[in-house]
Amino acid sequence: MYAYAECYLDDAMRNLGEAVEYAVCRCSLLPDRFMEMFIAGGLADGFEKGSPRYVSGMSGTELACETIHRAGLHRNLPDAVSINEYSQKMLSQRSGVSLRMIQQYEQGAKDIRKASASGLLALAGTLHCDMEDLICG
Repeated sequence: MYAYAECYLDDAMRNLGEAVEYAVCRCSLLPDRFMEMFIAGGLADGFEKGSPRYVSGMSGTELACETIHRAGLHRNLPDAVSINEYSQKMLSQRSGVSLRMIQQYEQGAKDIRKASASGLLALAGTLHCDMEDLICG
């Protein structure tokens, strides 16, 4: 006996696979850490019970974002830096954005929403997240 109709199995497998892939590849989370958050956030229960919202009502990316949100990991610059375990200096070297600018963004002395598109793109690429994650965090 299945918790939900067999016709949802492909959606469920694909969505969960996409969620893990997004968390690992785009958000730089370890797979075990993501699954801990998925379970602790109550999404695994909804998924197991066949809740249409989780099984087929969300894309894998939306499922990952909901998991990350429930875990309290908001992807602003300081959070993204700590998740990736970069020092400010390392982030500066890898992204090409000046160390002083990164410091000012993290301290709130400069508004990252007013940063150049090229600077945001470089930071987002280095931190494996979307530009929107940095400005909306």
